Amino acid sequence: MTLARVPAVLHVDPGQNGGVEVAAGKAGEVLVKARVEAWGKTREEAEARLKQVRIVEDGDGLGTEGPANDTGSKWYGNWSVSFRIEAPEALALELSAVNGPLGVYEMNGRMQLSTQNGPVAIWHCGGDVSARTQNGPLAIDLEGKRWVGRGLSARAVNGPVALDIPRGYEADLEYGTINGPWSGPRPAVAEGRRRGYAHVRLGKGGAPISVTTQNGPFALR
Repeated sequence: MTLARVPAVLHVDPGQNGGVEVAAGKAGEVLVKARVEAWGKTREEAEARLKQVRIVEDGDGLGTEGPANDTGSKWYGNWSVSFRIEAPEALALELSAVNGPLGVYEMNGRMQLSTQNGPVAIWHCGGDVSARTQNGPLAIDLEGKRWVGRGLSARAVNGPVALDIPRGYEADLEYGTINGPWSGPRPAVAEGRRRGYAHVRLGKGGAPISVTTQNGPFALR
């Protein structure tokens, strides 16, 4: 489906188990594809739940409605909706999830990304980006020579983090982990360390980029 209009900020909340991916698409339109799933003890039970799941579109974004989850059953979290969205590359985004993944691809606007347990992926983006995950993994893939936009702040608490930086990249970079293992280049104390994270100027410097995890492993590639 295509949204009736392009909002100033696109809000998407897929619910307990769903995820959201947003990729740069055509200017002037927001194209949405959704995958709806349900499960249960029997096929009939799963199909009945599936019929109760709805995608809710309001003026600024997308949400979901469905049957209440039975927290006392192993079938807790018995439905999900995952969105795949193509949008103008500069569109502002506010994406949230609980257990599902969030991903942004070649977007360069203001972005706020938040998930409790799901993974977060940021691929070849720019803009003003804030990303947070409590337990899920965080993967950042940079491109070009420098970040175009105000900067990037991406943090995990317990999840692993992987940061891919191309050769010759220029930035003011904070990276690393406090309590987890490190993989990849790690500067000496003299080059700058605060709160356990590494602080380096790459090349002539550039937009601030902070990619960290408190307790998980960190890999710089």
